[in-house]
Amino acid sequence: MRSPAAVAAVLVLALLPASAEAKLVMFSAPSHNIGCAMDTGFARCDVARRTWRTPAKPRGCMLDWGNGFFVERRGRGRVVCAGDTTLNPRGAVLAYGKSRTVGSFTCTSRRAGMTCSHSGSGHGFTVSRSSYRVF
Repeated sequence: MRSPAAVAAVLVLALLPASAEAKLVMFSAPSHNIGCAMDTGFARCDVARRTWRTPAKPRGCMLDWGNGFFVERRGRGRVVCAGDTTLNPRGAVLAYGKSRTVGSFTCTSRRAGMTCSHSGSGHGFTVSRSSYRVF
């Protein structure tokens, strides 16, 4: 039986074009409460435990809603509607105060949460156990 982390990685990979697979990077905050995946086309982070309220689920979302946030090359950060997860408790850890960049996306880990953004558009999100912000 595959671990939940392996299943999540397979699901995320299945959604990417073949050329992007080699560029996928997955990591967690040191608390392991936030797990992220990014490649040259997006950055996404999911949260295991949170105290903030999830926005209303849109009618078009038939999967899990509100477990994380996503930003692409264009447009503001947004809430994730997905049937997979980027949480990976056994994966690489991005230490507090450190950043990871893939293409034009950068995620920075801080004790106050994870911030991911696209350098070209300036859009992204910040997420923590107690709050979130999309920009």
